[in-house]
Amino acid sequence: MRLAYKKYLSVFTALLFALLLLSCDGSVSQELAHTPRAPDSEARCPVCGMKVLGWPGPKGQLFLSSSDRPLFFDNTVDLMRYVLHPDQNPRVLKVYVQDMTQADWDQPDVAPWIDARDAWFVAGHSRMGSMGPTLASFADRQAAAAFAAQYQGKVLGYGEIDTALLDSLVATMDAGRDHSMHDGHAH
Repeated sequence: MRLAYKKYLSVFTALLFALLLLSCDGSVSQELAHTPRAPDSEARCPVCGMKVLGWPGPKGQLFLSSSDRPLFFDNTVDLMRYVLHPDQNPRVLKVYVQDMTQADWDQPDVAPWIDARDAWFVAGHSRMGSMGPTLASFADRQAAAAFAAQYQGKVLGYGEIDTALLDSLVATMDAGRDHSMHDGHAH
């Protein structure tokens, strides 16, 4: 009798677990599918066409509602321009940037990924990214403030980044860009 009860209990538990998974409507598996990944050596930025790896400064990646594959960005300015574009914004599910707290600015390819919506950014600093001025990204405000104290700039939360700020950074890029670095074929 006890054996039958244990068997019934284990079958009931398995069915309950299966129902629970079905009721999640795939959100658990979708959440796992939208975790940050390391870009491969051929990954290119959808905004400028540059290879993502091999450039200074933080990188970005995002997931759109239409795909489980991330789009990678060689710099945080292109990432945020893409995110804030009215045609893209409703389709953006997850946005990640690299935490530059302990990363080598000149070779950040292995820096850890953090949710951009929880990150702190420094705009207007003196360090250059892949295409010139960029948004330095950090997991915590104190690290961002320390970076701003060392390299100038203003600490901002994700929601404080707008198109006017990005346009000013792009104007600075265009004014001082070394076009030989940005031919899309280097690296």
